[in-house]
Amino acid sequence: MVAPAEPVANTALQLRYYQLACDIRFLKSVELAAFAGPTLHGGFGHAVKQVGEAFYDWFFDCKNQQGQSIQKPYAFILPTDKKRNFAPQDDWSFTLMIWGDRTQAITSVIEALLHWQTLGLGSARAPFKIQSLRLIGSEQRLIYLAGSKLNFSLPQPRTLLDALQQGELKAGVEPANTVWLNTLSPLHLKHQRQVIKNAPEVDVFLSSIARRINTLAINFEPDDNLLPLVAESLASSVQLLHDNTHSAPVSRYSLREQKQRHIETLEGSWFYHGDIAALMPWMILADVVGMGNKTTFGFGRVSWQLARTA
Repeated sequence: MVAPAEPVANTALQLRYYQLACDIRFLKSVELAAFAGPTLHGGFGHAVKQVGEAFYDWFFDCKNQQGQSIQKPYAFILPTDKKRNFAPQDDWSFTLMIWGDRTQAITSVIEALLHWQTLGLGSARAPFKIQSLRLIGSEQRLIYLAGSKLNFSLPQPRTLLDALQQGELKAGVEPANTVWLNTLSPLHLKHQRQVIKNAPEVDVFLSSIARRINTLAINFEPDDNLLPLVAESLASSVQLLHDNTHSAPVSRYSLREQKQRHIETLEGSWFYHGDIAALMPWMILADVVGMGNKTTFGFGRVSWQLARTA
């Protein structure tokens, strides 16, 4: 693996996580925003507050010792069908990622999700019922089922190293020299504090993934001995080809600021060509952590496919 210079057991790959899939059924009609990530984020915040103010401050609205907001220990992943209008009894699913030591609060997170049912979703506060909750890993584990009186046990969190080892099976053994990437959600990337408006060069792509992992590990893994991942330069061995991305601004209403905010993002597809074997570990990690900024809202998700080209 190209990522860490030191043994992987001592790196930020030890970051723990839960990947919690939530299957819901709407009880009334609802129209969601074109991109529902901020809607989920806001609704979840109200639900977390129902568990308690202390839990809200510790889990949802995290701050450092100086009182400054820091990266959040959770992130939403939205379905890719982008369906917006739902009738009563329509089903929908989303995924909630939970990172680091906040995985210890999985039972409180489940409690918040159950509170959320009555608070509703969207500007109309449409009520919904949670049909099931599933933890996704090497296999799916059911941990809640509506109407069931069973007591479900909770498995231990996975680590990024677990995901990397499992993901290597997806990469396969056939040699490839090209990877095609397609956005599943908007990307909000920055380089040298400037928003990127086109497909990222490979080094920018790698650094955005490494930076996200390292920041999560620093903030939410108590082991001070974990070494950061180092994204080695692949600029000379991997080239960006076929940039078919476009600008895709996303709007959301900020309750804290009491105004509409516009986020510059990009969507579309592009190719990297060259030493794809060196790129693969990062592609696998991006599947789990996402990339760039605003990942809490569901930004930063891409799919990828390998190919061999002349």
